[in-house]
Amino acid sequence: MGRKRQIDGPGGFPEGGLISGGNAGIHRFAPGNPYLVTVMPLLVNMACSPAPEKNESKHVITQDSWRLVKIEPEVQDIADHFGLDERITGKLQEALNTRPDPGTDLEVMWEILDEARNPPGLTMIKVKEMLDGTFRMGEQKDAGVEVLKDKFKLDERAAYKLSEVLSTKPNKKDVLKALDIHLAASNNPSALVMLKLADLRRDVPLGEVPYGTKGYRDRPYLGNYDRDGRRIGRGERG
Repeated sequence: MGRKRQIDGPGGFPEGGLISGGNAGIHRFAPGNPYLVTVMPLLVNMACSPAPEKNESKHVITQDSWRLVKIEPEVQDIADHFGLDERITGKLQEALNTRPDPGTDLEVMWEILDEARNPPGLTMIKVKEMLDGTFRMGEQKDAGVEVLKDKFKLDERAAYKLSEVLSTKPNKKDVLKALDIHLAASNNPSALVMLKLADLRRDVPLGEVPYGTKGYRDRPYLGNYDRDGRRIGRGERG
């Protein structure tokens, strides 16, 4: 039989522990133990390696991805109140999940839908705005709306709603120009703005001023001039 290796340390390892220097991390006993030579460096590397990061799958919004979201009770409440179906409710929740302040967004949605003629249809418009990052843009004051606000003494609510609706309109300048004419013919400009919001959202043209209808005076105010621009009343000359 060959000469036995002297074992001095506890557990069958030589005293002195691990070899320092170029072979740091390998026990002195390793040269005579193929297992330690092969496995010990791997174990040391595994112990020192950082834990792998969790691979959390990101929710990707598609046509049917709304089926995968969990509906929060607050969202279900607004859906039940305004008659939103399962698909629209899921898409609303999905859009809210992308927002930094979904609680405030939901409060605004209650106000918007409370004035809507078609809550489900308007909800889908607002869902798109949330995903596009244009929802609640009325909080950012629009210069054109501010001009109308000062000119016709619009209240804060009407100005806010108008800014919100016009924020996504590429033809905003044309709408403001037409709205200026209509507000000039109104006996209650703030109320007329609120009345026209639904049409403005659907891009329905304002058209001619419908004198005598709700929100408008019975006839045009022409001051001291007739429709052809001729001066009338006092000061009229023959």
